Order: sequence, then C-alpha cells, then structure tokens
Amino acid sequence: MGSSNVLDSELMLAGYDLFRRDRPEREGGGVLFYINSNLRAVEFVHDSNFPEQVWCQIQDSRGKFLIGV
Repeated sequence: MGSSNVLDSELMLAGYDLFRRDRPEREGGGVLFYINSNLRAVEFVHDSNFPEQVWCQIQDSRGKFLIGV
C-alpha cells in the first residue's frame, strides 16, 4: 500500500521490511514502520476506525508478539 506519489522502493532500507499506511484521501501523512528482516514480521490486519496505524506480528521462542505504530 502506498501513495501514488511515493513508491515503496523509494523508502526501502537494506536489511529491513517496510510496512506503511498512507493517510487516506489526503496529501501527505500516514505512518511507516521498519522491522529488521531477520524477525520475519507478518502484517497483522484488523478492523479499526483509525486508518493511520500498522501492526505486525513476530514470533520467537517466547511466543508471538504484536508491535505497531
């Protein structure tokens, strides 16, 4: 997902997965979240009235964790 003005490829950082949620129907704004690729994060999608948030799930030997912005 991304603004038609800014491509994900313009924001990528080596060694990190990018998750973003642009502000709907407005120019500018939104959130962007980088997670180290070694953590193998999976985006966690849920219903919400607040569109500017991104949640990811990671799992390690202690269990599953949700992290977000």
